[in-house]
Amino acid sequence: MVDALNQKFYAINKNADVTGKLTKSVLTLQDAFGATDDAVENFGVQFSQMMANGKVSAQDMMSFVNVFPVLRTNLLKAEQSITHNSKLTMSQMNDLMSAGKITSKTMEKVLEDTAKQYQGATENFGKTIPGMMRTVKSQMPVLLSAISDPLTKAANPIVARISDWITSKNTKNAFTKLGKTFSDGLNKTLNSMSKGTGKNAGKDITDTLNRGLGKLNGLIKDTFKFLSAHGKDIASIVVDLSLIHI
Repeated sequence: MVDALNQKFYAINKNADVTGKLTKSVLTLQDAFGATDDAVENFGVQFSQMMANGKVSAQDMMSFVNVFPVLRTNLLKAEQSITHNSKLTMSQMNDLMSAGKITSKTMEKVLEDTAKQYQGATENFGKTIPGMMRTVKSQMPVLLSAISDPLTKAANPIVARISDWITSKNTKNAFTKLGKTFSDGLNKTLNSMSKGTGKNAGKDITDTLNRGLGKLNGLIKDTFKFLSAHGKDIASIVVDLSLIHI
């Protein structure tokens, strides 16, 4: 479900940070109101359609309040502030909605602000293993974007050759296998860590993950430093090996 929400929101805004915030807000409200996964997925479909249209319709709002009733009241408060009319009624807001004068951006802010009011619900859920795994999934677009952005902005002729490798079927299959290996390993590791006790257990896990990430970053840096310094020698060896006939 987390992936489905991320995909729907990202398809419209093309922004990993905004997508992460919207998905997290929806999940927070799900925890607070006890909405089912199916209901939340339907909410995501309607909300993404509203984002694409750029305005809130009566049909949108009807769908929203079926899952999270508080959104209508909070939208009214937001419109009262925007119009500088504290006496704006629900009926008048509906008229604004019918006239297409309530933007999707306003609704997005209402969603995020409402989620902040119910943050405690997700904080409690996030301390469980399912909650932790859901948090990891919801942040994947942001984390992957942080990795991919520097690569996509790199200017080097060799990148053209690398792109051929990236788009090959064999590479995709290899990464699919790598993803499954990583997922299985992460699940086993987290389950193992969760069996520990003591008030410092959570901090120990975080410290371990941070150290591991730091070592990985250092390894990648050292590897490319070595390849950069010895690139010509390595290329020469590869050429020499290609000339050997067995």
